[in-house]
Amino acid sequence: MFLLYCSIYFFIPLRGQNQTPAGGSLWRRINQLITAPSYEDSSKYLNLLLEYKTRAEKSADGHDSMYGSLIYNIGRQYGLAHDYKNGIEYVQNAIAFLRSHTAKAPGIENNLVECYHRLFDFYSSIGQHNEAIMYRDSCIAVARRLQVVNIYYLYELQERVDFLFSIGDFGKCSEEAKIGEEAASKGGKPAAQYIFAHHRINAEQSLGNYDKADEILKEVLSWDKNIIGNYIGNIYEQLGLNETRKGNYNSAITYYEKAFTNHLHVKNYVGCTQSLENLGYYVFTLHFKDGNTALKYYKRAMQYVVKIKQGEDPKKRPELEVLNLYTNIANAFVLENKYDSAFRYFELAFEQVNPGFTINKMGKLPLELYVNLDRVWYLTASIIDYGDAYFKKYKSTLNLENIKGAEKIYKIADQLLARLRIEQNDITSRLMWRKDSRRLYEHAIEAAYINDDYANAFYFFENSRAVLLSDQLNGQNLLGKEDVLKMAKSKSAVNNLKQWLEINKNNKGSAEYSQAEREYEKNVLELSRIEAVIKEHSPIYYQRYLDTSFIPLSLVRKELLSDHQAIMEWYQGDSAVYSLLVTASENHLAKIDKNQFDILSHAYLLYLGNAEKMNMHFPAFLETSHALYSLLFQNNPIPDGRIIISPGGTYFPFESLLISSTGNNPVYFLRDHITSYTYSARYLLAKFNAFAANNKGSFLGVAPVNFPSASGLPSLTGSNVSLKRIAQWFGNSKSLVGTDASRRNFQEIFSGYSIIQLYTHASEISDRNEPKINFCDSALYLSELVTEQKPLTRLVVLAACETGNGQLKEGEGVFSFNRGFAGLGIPSSVTNLWSVDNDATYSISELFYKHLAEGLPLDIALHHAKMDYMATANDDKQLPFYWAAPVLVGRTDAIEFDKPNGGKLWLFAVILILLSATIILLLMLNRKKRNTYIR
Repeated sequence: MFLLYCSIYFFIPLRGQNQTPAGGSLWRRINQLITAPSYEDSSKYLNLLLEYKTRAEKSADGHDSMYGSLIYNIGRQYGLAHDYKNGIEYVQNAIAFLRSHTAKAPGIENNLVECYHRLFDFYSSIGQHNEAIMYRDSCIAVARRLQVVNIYYLYELQERVDFLFSIGDFGKCSEEAKIGEEAASKGGKPAAQYIFAHHRINAEQSLGNYDKADEILKEVLSWDKNIIGNYIGNIYEQLGLNETRKGNYNSAITYYEKAFTNHLHVKNYVGCTQSLENLGYYVFTLHFKDGNTALKYYKRAMQYVVKIKQGEDPKKRPELEVLNLYTNIANAFVLENKYDSAFRYFELAFEQVNPGFTINKMGKLPLELYVNLDRVWYLTASIIDYGDAYFKKYKSTLNLENIKGAEKIYKIADQLLARLRIEQNDITSRLMWRKDSRRLYEHAIEAAYINDDYANAFYFFENSRAVLLSDQLNGQNLLGKEDVLKMAKSKSAVNNLKQWLEINKNNKGSAEYSQAEREYEKNVLELSRIEAVIKEHSPIYYQRYLDTSFIPLSLVRKELLSDHQAIMEWYQGDSAVYSLLVTASENHLAKIDKNQFDILSHAYLLYLGNAEKMNMHFPAFLETSHALYSLLFQNNPIPDGRIIISPGGTYFPFESLLISSTGNNPVYFLRDHITSYTYSARYLLAKFNAFAANNKGSFLGVAPVNFPSASGLPSLTGSNVSLKRIAQWFGNSKSLVGTDASRRNFQEIFSGYSIIQLYTHASEISDRNEPKINFCDSALYLSELVTEQKPLTRLVVLAACETGNGQLKEGEGVFSFNRGFAGLGIPSSVTNLWSVDNDATYSISELFYKHLAEGLPLDIALHHAKMDYMATANDDKQLPFYWAAPVLVGRTDAIEFDKPNGGKLWLFAVILILLSATIILLLMLNRKKRNTYIR
């Protein structure tokens, strides 16, 4: 896609604010000096400014507000002379002075926008990008706070939008571009208004929001033709892309041809190149699989690349267009099975990144090289395509060397994606990148399967799941107490303000809405600042995020299989399902028929979530359950004992899979296997906060019992009684029951308790399109799960319906409440996979805590609870619907907690009884001996 650049940056001296005191002839002369046209002799001009600075400092009038303008212009002149050290010092002094004088001259603060812009320019010039970004953000924040729209604000905002788009942070890019579009419209800057709209369209298309992109395009087309006349080729280009994504290829061809004609008319050769390139790629390569026709368009495009190199604006980075074009040519040759030609063009594409650049140098080059690429996804897509070319060549030749080549390239692509992921803050964009990388992991796992390469298989299995969760945990481990508090406050404010803005979006333009927008932006910037601090102050930050080479299979066996018998991971791809079973001594990698897997797993879950259906069609359920078991384990002989399952997406309870059936006695997986689940093996090896002795308590129980009438939720009668039974196992506990079980009370104290039990209602999808948990007064949404300190909690038991469910984010997993708690650093949770029976839930929960109090590991305690329940339940309550819903996700370690004082008294009483019995027995024996002697 075409990135439009608009140069609105030029040097204008900072003007005085006419705050000169009466009779202040010195200040009038200074004002004339700094507002005069630029001097031909810049050195002489700088010396003159310095002379007036000295005179101003000696002036009896004191420092006038114009003094800030004077020292700013001195700093600016130093910068023009490339003396950035002095330039930075003077501009920073100007900022300090202007800030201190705002009370005397409020209008002077507007000049801060230009000062911060200048510092961005200076720090960029000396390659200190973190500082530059900080001052860019400050420039934007000050302009928004003061509601100033000038060229400096628009320039810096465009820089931010360009950067966000270049690193693939499309969600944040669209959000910021919308702000810029509205600001440019209010400020009467139509060219800038179009630039921001253009970015919004590109970002929404990249996110797959084609209807939204169409909506913006229609709005732009309604603008004055004098504004969009020079950009009409770009608009047609975007319309063409939208049509291809929606499958309307004839319309797409028409739009692309119109785009090319308009680009050519205004001599926009970059646009010409991209119109032909997109036509060849989206229409003929992707859709029609016609490599020869695509190559014809690519060769035409090359003619305009030559024109770009002959004199176009260097900011447009023609080498990146060449990179993308060479990659497309290579892919067209792959379609025609001309692999030697394809590989040559891939290598030419990589040469565009850096002179002498090769695929083997990818991991050795500095991160800044990739981050500063305007369209970095050109490079990542090119690398994945390169790996796919080797894979396709293997399928043609069956030469395993090609598979090994594909694996190597896929790993390089994965490592580059990991490095780029660090630079992204917006969760929407990070998830989009995870989704787009699915083909990388599916192809890489298939390559490892063909090559019997278990080490690489495990590497790609792990990196295909929950890496954003690992990033979150790693980041939290680097935060100090103060930053945790600041981040929590900013996150809470962002969530609350975002919700308020959405609810009140019809009141845009009001003073209250504008103030809320400014507060929202302020807190978003604060979150970015905290994340920047982490990166700046941790020298091993990047290393911690890179890849899973630090957890090889040998480490998994040592750390996870020392007390477990196996770990099983599976990957659900678009064309096949793969499973990897690792035991203490063996590895088993299997390919499973996706169609059968989808049919059986779907039917299995439908039975499990419906007691009536399961009861009426129990033989059919058993048949489905056994068929799914056979499909999963026909090539993976799983051992008995403690098993860890890492599904990588939606998951179902293995415990109710049918191993065999004898008469009316089904034998479930539960009988021989103690099962727990995890987001990834990496998650189980993460460092969680150690349990602190000075926490608030061992156990927090929550049972609202009744809910607001407007919610329509039924009462959970008996939950308070069950909670009381559970609390008896703990010596330092607290219960929030009835009206005490409010959302606020829970949020304020939950992080200080070792174990949390929640008896409530939950929903995987809500009015805000995210999971929520209900309390006596209101609901807690997943995005609001924020704590002001690192939790001391080891276990959360969510005894509510569907708490283990949520939205499946491809490439990352299910976003549910148990994952939300995990993201806070809580290592273990028990959740329900469907709407559960109250009595069964109470019973299994109470049995679970009974075994937990015996010191058993979490997975064994839950296993015993289910077995005990089945042993005592009536026939109809022995169906898996009643006992299979609760699953343990995360760490399985036993949890030590305070026992009740009553338990100690009971133990003392037992000892006393035994001691008394012993004394009585001894006395009786002694009496018997004496009687014998008397006789």
